[in-house]
Amino acid sequence: MSIRDRLTDTLDWAGSRLDDIIGSARQRVPIQRRRGPWGYVLAGVLGAMAGAAAIFLLDPDRGAARRARAVDQGAAAARRGWRAAERTGRILSSRVSGALEEARHAGSSSPMPNDAALADKIASELFRDPTIPKGSININAEMGIVVLRGEVPDDAMRVRIAEAVRAVSDVWEVRNLLHLPGEPASTAR
Repeated sequence: MSIRDRLTDTLDWAGSRLDDIIGSARQRVPIQRRRGPWGYVLAGVLGAMAGAAAIFLLDPDRGAARRARAVDQGAAAARRGWRAAERTGRILSSRVSGALEEARHAGSSSPMPNDAALADKIASELFRDPTIPKGSININAEMGIVVLRGEVPDDAMRVRIAEAVRAVSDVWEVRNLLHLPGEPASTAR
């Protein structure tokens, strides 16, 4: 059997399947009432718009440039839509996580202290230990996130200080930027 015969058989089969599908769809769809005068006007306007678009895009002189521009603008619109969807997803994610945190802290009786009070609270609890060097550690707090900067004598002390700060109530996260003598100071990313 040649390729042409196979193609003809395939097209015949597809046509018969299409007829079957259309026939069964016609049986399922109820008969609609006749179209009123505004239906004909709308069909005429839509047909005129489709014709104008075809003439505009298939023009032999400028049609190729117009089609290319339409493709570029369509791709740009798709990219803008994708970015807007990502932005909306990030906004929803942050709102949900905020609502979860609010629900988690709803039972706490004391409000979260302001940033300066939290930094002072951490300093007073941290520097009770006389082995921790007072003058070489800087504590910054912002909305529950604590950043530790400075120089400590050894790695064990760096870990111990970070754990002690994590144990303080109202601390949500600790960013440990403490460094050893001779190491360059790390920066927050």
